Amino acid sequence: MVATAARHVDIETGEGPMGTFVVHPSEGGPSPVVVFLMDAPGKRPLLHSMATRLAEHGYYVMLPNLYYRTTPTFELDFASRESFERMRELMGALGNRMVARVTVGATPFPAFNVSSSQTLNAVLQGLTEAGSDGIIQVTTGGADYFAGHTVKARATGALAFAKFAHEVAKSYPITVALHTDHCPKPALADFVLPLIAESEKVVADG
Repeated sequence: MVATAARHVDIETGEGPMGTFVVHPSEGGPSPVVVFLMDAPGKRPLLHSMATRLAEHGYYVMLPNLYYRTTPTFELDFASRESFERMRELMGALGNRMVARVTVGATPFPAFNVSSSQTLNAVLQGLTEAGSDGIIQVTTGGADYFAGHTVKARATGALAFAKFAHEVAKSYPITVALHTDHCPKPALADFVLPLIAESEKVVADG
């Protein structure tokens, strides 16, 4: 792991400043960029900690407040009914037309979770028929399935999925990115961190 530097910045947009937590290795670079998208409870210290752990492995991580159009800050109080109601309001404000406004002139990529070779092939075929590139994601459960249901070696399963996807995708006239779905904190050690280590090895090997 490497030492990191962190700061909070306001990124100016056409709809107001977007507060963003930025953390990266304090020396060296340039570093590969990770845009860390928050979940519904908001940009909060727990996510800052997770972003920092990624940065400790050599990544430049940006964690924006996706509710910035409505509020500069929000962190769910899990013990408060009113806080849950506010979270639903903020989530409801993130609609398709808003997404369309910020992607004018750009093409957002669809993302799909897969859990087996059959669902992977179905997504590849669907993207081909749509004439679209895309993102294919594997969940912790999907990774468990790829490893074998009695083994529960999810990092091994995710790596096997990635190698399989690399091979079968060669037969389709599209480009796909491979990604993990959201990861519960207890699964970081046996899921995300081994995948980061393998990614670093692949990059180092060229």
